[in-house]
Formats: sequence, structure tokens, C-alpha cells
Amino acid sequence: MRNTKRELPLFSMYDHTGMERHLEEMAVQGWMLEKTTGFGWVYRRCEARRVRYAVTYFPKASAYEPGPSEDKQIFQDYCAQAGWELVSDAAQMQIFRTEAENSLPIETDAAIQVDNIHRAMKRSFLPSHFALMAVSLLWAGLLGWRLITDPIGLLSSNSNLFTAFCWTIVLALSLLEVGGYFLWHRRAKAAAMRDGSFTPTRSHRRLQAVMLVVVLMALVVWLLASALDSGRTLALALAGLLHVMILVALVNLLTRFLKRRKVSARTNRTVTLVSAVVLSSLSLVLMGYGIFRMIDHGWFGEHQGADTYTFHGLTWDVYRDPLPLTVEDLIDIDASDSYSYEWRDDSSVLLANLEATQHARLDVPEPIPELDYQIILVKLPLFYSLCRDSFLSRAARHNDQMPPEYWDEYRLTDFPAWDAQSVYQLYRAGEPCDRYLVCWPDRILQIDFNWTPTAKQAALAAEKLRAI
Repeated sequence: MRNTKRELPLFSMYDHTGMERHLEEMAVQGWMLEKTTGFGWVYRRCEARRVRYAVTYFPKASAYEPGPSEDKQIFQDYCAQAGWELVSDAAQMQIFRTEAENSLPIETDAAIQVDNIHRAMKRSFLPSHFALMAVSLLWAGLLGWRLITDPIGLLSSNSNLFTAFCWTIVLALSLLEVGGYFLWHRRAKAAAMRDGSFTPTRSHRRLQAVMLVVVLMALVVWLLASALDSGRTLALALAGLLHVMILVALVNLLTRFLKRRKVSARTNRTVTLVSAVVLSSLSLVLMGYGIFRMIDHGWFGEHQGADTYTFHGLTWDVYRDPLPLTVEDLIDIDASDSYSYEWRDDSSVLLANLEATQHARLDVPEPIPELDYQIILVKLPLFYSLCRDSFLSRAARHNDQMPPEYWDEYRLTDFPAWDAQSVYQLYRAGEPCDRYLVCWPDRILQIDFNWTPTAKQAALAAEKLRAI
């Protein structure tokens, strides 16, 4: 039978009512709070009994203080004389308990309590949530800009989607916490001024627990998708998580070490912040260097078995990836040794972005046909028009720098062989090119020939590429 256990408290920092009630219920169940840490609350098994808890706030306190200040020590001594035992001293928040039923309450003036809580929240709770909201909104702006300029690249990456999801959760929780606090503060201040009554606080524990579970599930899905995608993506994901965990641990250890050495709060805070910046920058540089070194040694190579050749004194890669459609499928030609076949696959829960290139080697003496195509498998119809319009706008992205007679633009064309709901052909300076945008119900194809395809070739390409 375990004598200790840990708990992750999902209480708002200002929710003293919820914390007091929860701790008293735990005591009735036979668990007494022993200490609080940055990684949760620690309980010790005890005889089940009724215990009163009080959560108070000392606005001037700092998480970097080596010990309680003189004013704080006086306050704690006063509480001890009144029969309240100090259980936890966590910066601005202290937790006391007593088993005496007739002990006087620590908080006796509602107006002073509201003022203390508000000043304590302005020191840590509110600034941290405002910072999180600012970063979340910055990420939202960057993701919005990316959604406009490169929706396919954004939506076909599980990493991008996971990042967007996490910052959305952070923004929602911060808005909920800050909004809930200001609503309570307004009501509590009004009640204290009106009749001196105390206004209970409340948290959104269940909602926070649900969001935490959802984020953990999304993390598991992301890691599994990364593992199925490639070893490179999984390695980068794990390296990023490990980097954050090590950085947080090192910064916390440094802060605790300086507190044990009785370093002043101001010096501790400065050293900790500077060290956090230096350590994070250094670790990012080292991690980036390590990743590039691994890429150079082929540890993250997505194309296995690539050959090389030399042309004009430079070494070039040639790939042998299997492609769903090749020049040889469309034209009677036997020149496989003259080509490099390259395939890229970026897939997420929303989109699959498949790209294929069949290019002639640079040392081929005579020009031979080449083929490029990109297939977007749209798994959620909501994003279909966004992806199609991205191709259309990408073709015209430089038109504002040229007179209209030299514009690039996709025009609807009649090409029944593609058997599609709509087919566009690229026009450059008013002349048709051999690049087509083919729109089927569940996928979009952009294919670039360097010859003019026949109806039979288009039909064969449609048959093969719709079968993916």
C-alpha cells in the first residue's frame, strides 16, 4: 500500500475556495497534503479526519526569494500563533491548515482579501497569461498568413496542425482563466464594498482536464503519424520535446540552487532569465548542428539508394523512387538510365501532398521528355476550394510586376480525356502551355508536360493518378 501519492492540481491560482475544499475532502479520505512542487501536489497517507485549510496570498513575495521576507515571516508567525500550520509556501500563495475547530479564520476582511489576491495576481498570474495570449495570437497570425500564402504546405503537415491545435488550446485556456478572474474580481470587490461579504472563487477543472487529455491524445497521434511518416520526422519531434524538458529542468535546478545559496531574489531572477536565454539559444544551435550533421551522413535521408554522377566538376544526385506515372507509361521510350525519379509524400489528417519529378540527368546529350506533377488528396471537403485557388493564384503571383499581355494565368479548357469536373490550362503571355490543373471530386492534380499530350496520354495519366 502506497503511503504517498502525487496529484496535478488543475486549479486557477486565485481559486482559494476550490483548493481549500479539495484539500479538506482529501483529508477526509485519509490523504494529508505534505508539500507542493512545480510538478504537482504530494500527499501522505494519514488517519481520515476533518482538517480546515486556508489559502492566502502575499503579493510582495517572489518565487526567487531564498526564504520568507521579514513581513512574510511576521505574517506566518501570526498564523502559527492563531493555530494555523504552514504547509506550503509557494511564492505569493501560502497554504495553512488546522485541526482546531474554533481557530479564528486567517482572512477576516473581504476587502483586504480581494485587494491582496488582485495584487498577487498582477505579479504573476495575469502577466503570464497575457504573455501566453500574446504568443498565441502571434502564432495565430503566422498560421493565418501561411494559410493564405501556402495552404497546402500548412495543411499537409501534421506538425503544423499539432502546433496550431496546441496554441489554440493555450489561447482558449488563457482567455477563460483571465476572463473568469476579472469576472470574479468585479463581483468580489462589489460584494466587499456593499456588505463586507466574501465571494467564493471557482475554477474550470473539468474543462482543463478534458483539454489536457485532448492535447495528450493529439500528441500521441502526432508522434505515431511522425513514426509512420519517416524516422526523420519522429526524431525531430522527440528531439524537440527532449530539448524543452531538459531546458525546463536545468532552469528549475539553477533557480533552486541559487535559493539554497541564499542569493537575493533580484540576482536569482536576473541570473535565471539570462541563463534561460543562453541555454535555449545554445541548445537550439547544438540541436540544429547535430541535425545537419545527421542529414549530411544520410541518417535522415528520405530517398534510399540514390546514385550520384559528376557533371562539370560537380556531384549530382539521381533517384530511383517508384512513381505512379512515368514518361515511359505515356511515350514509347527506353531511357530509364537517363532519368532521375523523385517522389515526395507529405501527408496529414487533412491533406496528402504528393509530388513527383522525372527529370533528365544533366549529362544526357540530347533533350528527352520530362514530367512533373503534384497531387493533392483532399480528405476534408472544406479545404478543397482553398487548395484549388492556391494553385490558381500561385500561377499569377508575379502578374502585378508585368503588363497584362505577359501575364500567367490558368484558363478553363475543354479536355474531356481527363474525365474531371473542371480542367484548367496555363497560359503565358496569351499562349497555351502544357501545364494543366485537373480537378476531380477528391483530389487536385497539377501536371507539367514538356510536350503537348494527346487525348490518349491524358486519359492514361488520369487513370493512373486517380488510382492512388
